[in-house]
Amino acid sequence: MRVARFILWSRLFVAGVVCMVAQAGPLETRLPNSGNPEVTEGTLRHWLDTIRPSPDELKWQAVPWRARFWDAVIEAQEADKPVLLWAMNGHPLGCT
Repeated sequence: MRVARFILWSRLFVAGVVCMVAQAGPLETRLPNSGNPEVTEGTLRHWLDTIRPSPDELKWQAVPWRARFWDAVIEAQEADKPVLLWAMNGHPLGCT
């Protein structure tokens, strides 16, 4: 059963990667000066801007996360807000 699950998740992962690469377009259009591997100030700036997360990608850090569920419940009751409980069992990559 573990082998079948591993094969299924592996295929799903590969399919996801293939879809992401296909949507990104040809490599030549994504890389600046792809024929020239020399690192210049322009290419360095491009890669830094590409690698660093945008402010939209960092919005999750503004959420007031709580490490203990009961503290979150008490605070949510006082503020009349819902609580999101994120729980999982096993390895995050499905390798259990």
